[in-house]
Amino acid sequence: MFKYIALLLIFFPINAFCKQLKVAVVDTGFNFNDSRLNSKLCHDGHANFTNESMNDINGHGTAIISLIEQYAKNSNYCIIILKYYSNKDTPNLNAYRELLSLHEAVKLKVDIVNLSGGGYNEFPDEEEIIEESSNITYIVSTGNDGKNIDKYHFYPASYQYSNIISVGSFDFKKSNRSNKAVYESGEDVKVLLPNNKIGHLTGTSLSTAIHTGKFIYKKQLNENFF
Repeated sequence: MFKYIALLLIFFPINAFCKQLKVAVVDTGFNFNDSRLNSKLCHDGHANFTNESMNDINGHGTAIISLIEQYAKNSNYCIIILKYYSNKDTPNLNAYRELLSLHEAVKLKVDIVNLSGGGYNEFPDEEEIIEESSNITYIVSTGNDGKNIDKYHFYPASYQYSNIISVGSFDFKKSNRSNKAVYESGEDVKVLLPNNKIGHLTGTSLSTAIHTGKFIYKKQLNENFF
């Protein structure tokens, strides 16, 4: 059977028969003139909840998008940029803007949310959004403190809902751990950065983006052939 699937993939791309997935990247923004990565952007829906421009000043969002695109391969999807994080603002303000981004993702009827942020304080509003939007898959990082988050809860990764996939790093010693987590590479990962740069970053954010890309690819493969 797999032989015939391989032959089908040669003659028909994976995206030939399936609907386009909408993937919200809740992060630090993106430079829309970056021609290396902008071919997978959705035509509309992008939103900026900070007081700075949509441009990715931090570089984190660009790295995340580059990994999603690498591992999603030729899948039929598009990315919506939801910028919530600014280095200039307080953690509480960034957390509030994350909530606004999640509300926007639900409003836009996305299929997948990639969220690499989190913290040890539980936010009932965040939990409510995730619980009530069971049609959305939230792919989130376990965090980078070397803790067991089944004991020292890290949110949203520690929420117990079937539409959350928590992702840690199997090769980064400071990755938080959980019995329910999946693991991807997170140590010295090669990524694209703003201003046409290439770099290497470490952390569970990278693991999360890799898993999001793989999830997109696998989801469309299953929809087409299984």
